Amino acid sequence: MAAERTHDLVQALVEVLTIALQHPLNRSRLTFYVENGSVITHIQIPGPVTMDPLIGYAPPSGLSDNAITHLWSVRQLVDIAEIVSHTSGTDFRLIQLSEDWIPARREGSVSG
Repeated sequence: MAAERTHDLVQALVEVLTIALQHPLNRSRLTFYVENGSVITHIQIPGPVTMDPLIGYAPPSGLSDNAITHLWSVRQLVDIAEIVSHTSGTDFRLIQLSEDWIPARREGSVSG
């Protein structure tokens, strides 16, 4: 994975872990693995942390909740960000796709 994309993934992890640290006495779990060249990270935050799965799609307003700001940043940094809340906590799955999965950027304009 290119250095810039690795940096983006690490920054996204810092954003999610910042949310996890706001909930004292929890034992968050971080796992990661590579599948078909894509890096997949899974963060589990146990306890009463429930979030709307659509949080972070819109840019935060000036007085937004910190979680909204962090998750908006996460969604800008990784290719796929999934958030699933359940009775025992919240799971975050962050995926940085393999270079093979990213379409090549084309130079020039599109003719119609």
